[in-house]
Amino acid sequence: MKVDSLIVADCALYTEPNIKLMSEIKWLSRVPLTIKEAQLLVSETPESEFIDSELLGYSFVAKRSNYGGIEQRWLVVQSQERKESDLRKLSQKIIKDLGKNKSALKKISSEKFACEADAIKELSKLSKQFKYHQLEKIEVNAITPEKQKLEKQESENQKTYYLISAIIIQDESKINKDRLSAGRFILATNVLEESQLGNGTMIYEYKRQQSCEILPPGSIPVAKFHVREDLLFSKTHYFLQIVFI
Repeated sequence: MKVDSLIVADCALYTEPNIKLMSEIKWLSRVPLTIKEAQLLVSETPESEFIDSELLGYSFVAKRSNYGGIEQRWLVVQSQERKESDLRKLSQKIIKDLGKNKSALKKISSEKFACEADAIKELSKLSKQFKYHQLEKIEVNAITPEKQKLEKQESENQKTYYLISAIIIQDESKINKDRLSAGRFILATNVLEESQLGNGTMIYEYKRQQSCEILPPGSIPVAKFHVREDLLFSKTHYFLQIVFI
């Protein structure tokens, strides 16, 4: 493999051991959003920081990272088309979750708890399951034997029990994080000089990796290959693209 070639890969390649092994090779890879640093960047980078790319429908923010002890350029990329799709899916998830959460709240609202602490504990347990919602106007009402008689509840050895009531509202802080993350992904490279690999070129080369195409005259030649598991990196198969520069 030529040292001056550029490996273009998807996020399966991007692990700390792998990027250390590739210290002598120029590479461009998508960053898995399982990495905490990447999660924070896609969910917290303000929209105002994004710069329009030469590639229509894409914008980006350039960052630096030292993940795995390797100095890198990171590009937080936003696809407008993907963003619109992600936002539609997010709206559907919120509606679906609301229906599920209302059913769960209705179920525990009919339960009779022996003490106030048990009722609050059950509400807390329920709220932790919410992804896009939270509980508001929480009340724990004591139903004494006197109240039970007034409500004509016939029961032997009547004891005080507790009922809960609450309403479900959207948790805007959680929703806004997912709204901000919509359509975003991160590209990383160990080519530190933008003059050698421009920000727009990073997006272009990564997008090209996703398809095999016949290139017009004058374009950079591309070769795709399969790395055998017994030769490099790990027991996972990777599909890569080499761009000769």
